[in-house]
Amino acid sequence: MSESSEGLKGCWTHFSAHNSPLPVNSVVTSCVAGKQNQVWMSVGIAQGIVSLIRPYGLFLTDGTDWFEFKLGEHRLPVETLGRMVVDSQNRLWLSIPSVGIYCFDGQSTVMYEYERCRFLTKDVTVTDLYVDELDRVWVATLGHGVYRLPNDVWERVVIEDKALSDRVLAFAVDRENHLWLACEDTKETRFLSNRTGTWELICSFPLGFKHKDEVVCFTVDRNEHLWVGRRWGGLMIWDGKNWNRLTQRNCSLLYGEIRSLTIDEFDNLWVGVGGFAIFDGAKWHGWAAIRPRRSQQPVAREDFLKISSGEASDYIYLGSHVAMDSAGRKWISAPRGIVMFTPEERR
Repeated sequence: MSESSEGLKGCWTHFSAHNSPLPVNSVVTSCVAGKQNQVWMSVGIAQGIVSLIRPYGLFLTDGTDWFEFKLGEHRLPVETLGRMVVDSQNRLWLSIPSVGIYCFDGQSTVMYEYERCRFLTKDVTVTDLYVDELDRVWVATLGHGVYRLPNDVWERVVIEDKALSDRVLAFAVDRENHLWLACEDTKETRFLSNRTGTWELICSFPLGFKHKDEVVCFTVDRNEHLWVGRRWGGLMIWDGKNWNRLTQRNCSLLYGEIRSLTIDEFDNLWVGVGGFAIFDGAKWHGWAAIRPRRSQQPVAREDFLKISSGEASDYIYLGSHVAMDSAGRKWISAPRGIVMFTPEERR
């Protein structure tokens, strides 16, 4: 790793059942940054093999104090948890497939059942959640467009030029706090922004040739370049004029489904792909696993495969989701607990 890569050297801490209230065989399936340097995480229990995960509950932590909320308590459903987002009051908003949208403040739960919302049906698919600066919750759906919740009343977001289809795939927010949308119809995927005060179409590309090659996530960098992760099509970037596709030739971890895209305070792009491919503006870095209790840098996938089987058991695979708290720490999901990375610039 080059010496100029800001924010990519630091100390690693692995939290599991051995040093935290996390249950044995816990799997962190998602995490989002809260307030006061805290992180919310959705946790399941691996049963037999990692692909079989039983929903367990929610945890809130700052790395020292831990709070556990089991599903079935506090009116939380005993269901698989979907998308998560946090508002300015540190309340967690959750989408629960086939159930509804939940708001949880750590003590009580407010539930908005899909069947009782005048715009949604029980079988709706929620693809993303977003909370704006006014604490309005935005919901992206497949087949129902976009809705938001001001003053406890749901309203549909209408875009007059019809550039917005009913299949909305993801939200993104740029540095000026403008909201961006990715949506698709039968022919193309379109990206819209409200950066000028009204919604405008920024760019689009034809749908991929493979079935269900939809956009999974996207983000906007400081130059308003779009980084787009697709289910099969790899990582794509819009530079303001043209689309370019990045693959395993650019970084060994850029294969399979792109699951998350995040830009940190150092302008590094984190691409979640069962580990992280990180672009520092000049060079790619592949992070596949870390060795707990050591501050050494993580190893790339190709290097990890060279480690002996006896030594490999000391390593923890990195997951595909990262939450960045206000202290600059990165919380990374893992098949065994959660990993906290503190950049040396923040130590």
